[in-house]
Amino acid sequence: MSFPAPAWDKALFECVNRIVRHPILDVAMPVLSSAAFLWVLGAVVFAWTLRGNIKRNLIGVLILAAAVGASDLGTNVIKKKIARVRPLNALQGTHFIEDGEWRQRPETFTPTKEKGTSLPSAHAANAMAAAFIAFLLWPGTRKLIFLLPLLVGYSRVYLGKHYPLDVLTGWVFGMAAAGLVYALGIRLCARFGVSLKARIDAESSNSPR
Repeated sequence: MSFPAPAWDKALFECVNRIVRHPILDVAMPVLSSAAFLWVLGAVVFAWTLRGNIKRNLIGVLILAAAVGASDLGTNVIKKKIARVRPLNALQGTHFIEDGEWRQRPETFTPTKEKGTSLPSAHAANAMAAAFIAFLLWPGTRKLIFLLPLLVGYSRVYLGKHYPLDVLTGWVFGMAAAGLVYALGIRLCARFGVSLKARIDAESSNSPR
């Protein structure tokens, strides 16, 4: 079920990956896509749960983890079915990192892979799932939290791993997965007598506008 990039998708990809390049981005984008960055971010989130209502925040972290897990599992199932080839394995001139160094496919590059795992982007989906849960559970994060999926998604295109359509699809899937997990989490908490939604509403009404 693999398919070539639509004209607009390819044009946007080439703009991000080949035209809008800078030495600072060459350093920052790999960091945003790295496992180390996500682990550090997770540690910061966990430390943040130790302030305020610890019980509520720990429940929130469990819901966030479940949302990211559902997003990651779902995207990996879908991408194997669609089998879209990643741009670094499909397009001449693509910038990408290999063995810690930036490289570029030559104009004479001939694609050989018929299947890949490009659509949707799991990184983009998981970042959006985490951001959406944070948006719903912690009103104080709402001004800046969606910068996370935006930057992570941009990094995946900059690194030649995904087309913009892969990222957009990942964002949509991640938000849908997070919404479903959130709804189930709220209902489960209510069944065990934890009024999580009431506390969220109270915090939201008390937070500065």
